[in-house]
Amino acid sequence: MSSFRVYTISGTRYGIGTWTKGKYTPGTSSSIQFTASVQPLSGREKLTLPEGVREKVEYKLYTDFQLLTVDEKTSKNADRVVLFGKTYEIVKVEIWQNKVIPHYKALASLIDA
Repeated sequence: MSSFRVYTISGTRYGIGTWTKGKYTPGTSSSIQFTASVQPLSGREKLTLPEGVREKVEYKLYTDFQLLTVDEKTSKNADRVVLFGKTYEIVKVEIWQNKVIPHYKALASLIDA
């Protein structure tokens, strides 16, 4: 990751939520901090996303820190990160653990204010 301009990113990671009598209670949250190269998505990359996500401003993050998406099986919310003063949710993670430069590519979608 050293050949790219990297930023120190702060965010929130959520624990497993619970359902009680049909009401969802989110899991506990903890702060995360990591370094990443932050790049805008190209038009071609945006076309690969679902329509509801495609219209939002998105970034891709290249990092050696594994970010997490929503997990419907465990009711765990996706990681959220702060980029350029706005909060984004991690919607997709690709694992690139090759022998050249092992890393993760995560897509972040702007959360509606």
